[in-house]
Amino acid sequence: MAERKNRHILETARALLIGSKAPGRYWDDVVVTAVYLINRMPSKVLDFKTPLQVLSQHVTLPSLLLIKPCVFGCVAFVHLHKNQRTKLEPCAVRCIFLGYGTNKKGYRCYDSNKKRVYVIMDVTFVESDNFYSSQISTTSPLQRETWDEEQKWWDGPTGEAVVTIASPTEAVVIHVKEAGPTGEAGDGSTGEAVVTVASPTEAVVIHAEEAIMA
Repeated sequence: MAERKNRHILETARALLIGSKAPGRYWDDVVVTAVYLINRMPSKVLDFKTPLQVLSQHVTLPSLLLIKPCVFGCVAFVHLHKNQRTKLEPCAVRCIFLGYGTNKKGYRCYDSNKKRVYVIMDVTFVESDNFYSSQISTTSPLQRETWDEEQKWWDGPTGEAVVTIASPTEAVVIHVKEAGPTGEAGDGSTGEAVVTVASPTEAVVIHAEEAIMA
């Protein structure tokens, strides 16, 4: 039972981390956030009640447990009070949302510039925007592919074949098979490309749009 629950927490934390495109160094924050969300999700074992609702029937819950959940890793603008800034400085600072306070009621937001963590309720969230955009996303720990590489696959991959010719005027026949939705050769039709070169040892680069080399 304990191993199953640990796997549930790990799978939830992995989904949050990959979905937010946040680096792996935030693993401790994402695990705590995963537990926070699981305790607020309906369970079939509890007659589709949340663990927090069942707990509230026996004890009085502290106010710090009643904070509205937000999207992990989104952009959060923390309002700075007058004693935290000068009159010429911005009224808010752009941070990444990392979870919820454990000993204090508030949202945990991290300012990467000043290396400071805020636990505060006076926050404006932009849940549609991730703090870490796709352009600077790190390599996925599962697929070992960047976000841009994965996007190129869905948009239609482009392959290149470099052929070195040993004799002049040699005709080269290159077989090209279209890649199917799963990326396996043989899922599509087959075509041929014939290239003739005029000089020896000439390198020929052939671009195969939306195809892979068989």
